[in-house]
Amino acid sequence: MFPYLIIALLLCTTASAEDARLTDLNQQLSKAAAQYRAQQELCLKSEDKLKSLEWEKTQKTFQLEKQLMRINGYLSALKKIQMMSPAAILNSSMTPQRLVQSVIVLNAFIRNILQSTESIRTELQTLNALKCSIEQGKISAQKLGEQYNEKLKDVDSLLRKRRQILQTEIQGRKALEKRIDHLARESHSLHDLMQRLESEEGSPRPKMKKAPLPQKSTGKYKVKPVIGSIISAFGQKHEKLDTEGTGIIFQTKANSLVYAPLNATVVYAGPFRKYKNIVILAHHGQYHTLIIGLSDIEVSVGQTVLAGEPIGYTGSESPSYLCMELRHQQKPMDPMPWFNA
Repeated sequence: MFPYLIIALLLCTTASAEDARLTDLNQQLSKAAAQYRAQQELCLKSEDKLKSLEWEKTQKTFQLEKQLMRINGYLSALKKIQMMSPAAILNSSMTPQRLVQSVIVLNAFIRNILQSTESIRTELQTLNALKCSIEQGKISAQKLGEQYNEKLKDVDSLLRKRRQILQTEIQGRKALEKRIDHLARESHSLHDLMQRLESEEGSPRPKMKKAPLPQKSTGKYKVKPVIGSIISAFGQKHEKLDTEGTGIIFQTKANSLVYAPLNATVVYAGPFRKYKNIVILAHHGQYHTLIIGLSDIEVSVGQTVLAGEPIGYTGSESPSYLCMELRHQQKPMDPMPWFNA
């Protein structure tokens, strides 16, 4: 009996070591993902600034072209006057009053030319400064992009390590995944799938463990599912990902990381019907968050995820789009009030 006890102790020690390793890895992954998000935000701000400078440069160039056309008109008129003889310009039959008026008009004409020339000189200086700013911005954006790629490599490396550690756990969930895949094949719509998933969560079958939600949870998203801008609000239909207008659409960079917006349990992860890959997260009782449009998924059914934890990637097209839905008892809700102010 003694040898069995040693084996049991060794197994427990190995499991504890693996748990400790996984905990440490998750902490590293959380930190790396936060750094990646911050770097991506810097890249997007840099790109927005460059776009603004390019737009300003276009406007300045347009204004300069208009001023050059105007001054060319003045110069053409002066050339015509230059070709005329003094006698024709100062006609002897011209009354003194008319002669004074002509001189005043000519002076004003020349003054306009000088003012236009000075304005063009100032605009050219501004335009050159803008061009310098754009070049510096491009250099800065390139450096930020390189740092962004390095952060992404760090996260990719940690995700690969996590996959290796979780292989045993993932294998143990194969039966559950098979059951969920069967439900997906039987479902004819997202609404139908949600009904079946909720029934599965409440059934006496092997249950999915609940995520460690914070005490006194107020139902708030801790992070956005992706770094980017919202281009379609709740209720607005989107031709690609949200034809019913039941969610919100984010626009982001190609191959961006997608994050769990809050602590939750993965109840579905995979392709479904006309959509790309979908991840469905259960949280706060009968609430579900749907993340639609991933190209790759980094989580599996039954897995507990924490806010900010990477769950997959967006597509390789640029820009990429991601749809997010919030549902309570299968009914779509506006997720915007759930985001922290």
